[in-house]
Amino acid sequence: MPRYRFLMAVGHIMAVALASLLTFAPELYGIVTMVYFVGFIAIFIFMSAKSALKSATSKEAKEIRASPVIISSNRKEVQELMFKDKKLTQELKAQFSAMGLSFIIPFIVIGMFFAYSTFVRPLFQDADTPIKFLGFLIMYEIPISFSQFMNYYVIRPRMKGFINIVRDFKVHQKGIWAPTIVLKFPLKGFRIRYSGVRKFVELIPQDKKGPAQMTMRFYTKHYDRFLEALKRHGEVRDSDIERVD
Repeated sequence: MPRYRFLMAVGHIMAVALASLLTFAPELYGIVTMVYFVGFIAIFIFMSAKSALKSATSKEAKEIRASPVIISSNRKEVQELMFKDKKLTQELKAQFSAMGLSFIIPFIVIGMFFAYSTFVRPLFQDADTPIKFLGFLIMYEIPISFSQFMNYYVIRPRMKGFINIVRDFKVHQKGIWAPTIVLKFPLKGFRIRYSGVRKFVELIPQDKKGPAQMTMRFYTKHYDRFLEALKRHGEVRDSDIERVD
């Protein structure tokens, strides 16, 4: 299940569970609210760490890293090539805008939650059980639904073609490894683009489900050897490779 769908499902389940708890134990409001926010932060951290853990400990990662290295690129080299890429800033402009918006959303969500809690909660906290449950459910669902709507319908469409610049990676005979990426050869389900002038190779997923599509960009002075490795070991066809100079 994609991460955003998992978080959506968990959010709605938490809303129902916490609303039910507060309906019968409203005196636990402070503790439940803390659990609500800490729970989401913990889930987000876990999902983010899961990718890093996979790249470090998975069977595929170990198999890839045990094979000979064809090329590698470190942060310093990547940053130097990024600095020389005159088109990069324009390419990332919409991406920066969406990232800025995603930074603001949590503060809006927190403000909505506490505004509802301050001005609306007193109106139903002594009401009958069904009304009380509905009131608490709305209190938790409004921030969840708002953030999900903004992320899925506003931010993600703006992130279409999102460029994930991989800043530290190695191309092995059996795959590509980076701290958060594990791609085993043969490489399937990707289109390849490269620029000899700008010194990068891009892997673009062919699966276009959802409004966002993440492009992995690998800056390297040895882009030609990268392409050769993709063809020889990754079994990538010439017809799947596009030059964008």
